[in-house]
Amino acid sequence: SQTRPAAMINLLYEAAFKGKFPDDSVIGGNLGENTQLLWYGNRIEQLGRKVVHITTVADSADQALQRAREAQRYLLNVNHA
Repeated sequence: SQTRPAAMINLLYEAAFKGKFPDDSVIGGNLGENTQLLWYGNRIEQLGRKVVHITTVADSADQALQRAREAQRYLLNVNHA
């Protein structure tokens, strides 16, 4: 089997979340191809706490990192209501 390059970005709880987390069902289909979220624990609201990581796979490491960063931007800008 062939291995594909992957990238992972961890997100820390920050003011942008404003005490609310995005709904997985809304976000899931909007993150892009071969991109997944993994939320940690019960999403405790504590500044600096790791709350989620984004993982992507692609044909190249650069493309995987680009997709992960695009998903990160989307996640941080989505309406957190």
